Amino acid sequence: MKNLNTNDFPSYEELLTWCVYAGSLDGEFSYPKSIRSYAKSRVKLFYELSSPVKERFVHWWKTREIIDDLEVKGYTLQYMANKYPHKIPIAFIYFDDLLQNPDNYFSLKYCHQTYGLPLSRDKAS
Repeated sequence: MKNLNTNDFPSYEELLTWCVYAGSLDGEFSYPKSIRSYAKSRVKLFYELSSPVKERFVHWWKTREIIDDLEVKGYTLQYMANKYPHKIPIAFIYFDDLLQNPDNYFSLKYCHQTYGLPLSRDKAS
């Protein structure tokens, strides 16, 4: 992958708008204030992505195509994105957490509960 051009990274407002939209799709929030609070907490996480995941996120944001060449314990971005298409950007955050902490039980458990990913090193299908 080419080096990340910071001009290509979505603006804070673009990310906030997307996160508000995704939060409203979840049906978890009754009040707009709750959705906005949720969104603000998520936007910050996009700026903290590791370089390899951030580069793939920027590519997806611009093209809506996932570069699926990273794998952690059999989990891939494409698999996570296929499970919840309206949450594709959030999949980058969880994948990055797995990439940085591959043996973190809580990351694995979350991915298991949310995406149906196995808790073992077996390939996700």
